[in-house]
Amino acid sequence: MKYGIITYTSAQNWGGILQSYALYHYLQKQGVDCDLLNYRNFDERLFKPRKQIKDIIFSLLMYKQNKMRIERYKNFRTKCLKLDSSVVSTEDELQALNRQYDAFITGSDQLWNCETEICYDFYLKFAEESKVLLSYGPSFGQENIPQQFEKEVAELLKRYDMKSVREKSGGNIVKRLIGEEIQVVCDPTFLLDRQEWESVSNPDIQESNYIFIYTTQVSQKVIELVKAYKKKNPSVRVITPYAIPGVKADVRKDIGPAEFLSYIRNADYVIGTSFHAVVFSLIFGRNFCVVPHSSTGARVNDLLSRMGLEKNAIGGSVPDEFPTLMECEYKAELENYINESKEYITRMIHYKNSYII
Repeated sequence: MKYGIITYTSAQNWGGILQSYALYHYLQKQGVDCDLLNYRNFDERLFKPRKQIKDIIFSLLMYKQNKMRIERYKNFRTKCLKLDSSVVSTEDELQALNRQYDAFITGSDQLWNCETEICYDFYLKFAEESKVLLSYGPSFGQENIPQQFEKEVAELLKRYDMKSVREKSGGNIVKRLIGEEIQVVCDPTFLLDRQEWESVSNPDIQESNYIFIYTTQVSQKVIELVKAYKKKNPSVRVITPYAIPGVKADVRKDIGPAEFLSYIRNADYVIGTSFHAVVFSLIFGRNFCVVPHSSTGARVNDLLSRMGLEKNAIGGSVPDEFPTLMECEYKAELENYINESKEYITRMIHYKNSYII
């Protein structure tokens, strides 16, 4: 039985690349014959289009770092994701995969997000009826999906032989659309332990005495948090991949997936809006706080609620004391969550007795 995994592998997104690696690597460790589909061409843009002159100048000044980031992404994709097969993106190329694979797995991250449109490939619409269709932890990214997509998404979900989602809110969506109770599983990154992540981090990143800021949405609240932390800890440096208005920071545009791991692992504190900033803070036992994203914050809130760490989400004013982290607070619940998710994977790869370990 050969499995093809479809997920985010083409974007310059640290969490997307690392969760892809985690599911692929974990399944391989279980003896599963699987490939990560080389879905779409890798986004090699050095920087996003800019409108303001000052932003264009800054991007040009960061040219060498931007180029290094691209190379680091490429190296990680080649070394860890083994993406050396032909790129698939057209309908014909996807249909041809049916000759190569017996089963397809929709991986994790926001693959089922249809805020503006449905990505049919992530719902495995290209797969033939004879194939086994599975999912491990995809996310809708929101509490609800637009009403105009509900009927079509429901029909796509019914085609799956086994399915799970990453958030409780996603489970609620599935229950409402097709009346099925399905399992909520952990993000694939949790399937690997701290030592496994350290083994693929960049050992050359050995900095200290800094806070790491990873914000997918720079809000006034984030700016206030960083300034407040700096005021309490004036000697601490700020390292971030993105400039933060009004904050003196060391902006690193050369961060690839391995470097992203290292900067979180060694940080004194992590402040962010990103789901995977929270995930890796938990894995590495780093103190952190998060401002949930205004449109996709459900995934962060679901995770923190399950772990009993609601205090680490900042929704109101800047706290007098920044929340800290003690592993005894969440370790037992996280281990249960991981074990339940691994049991789901065992059932998934034995579906219809199609694969025997």
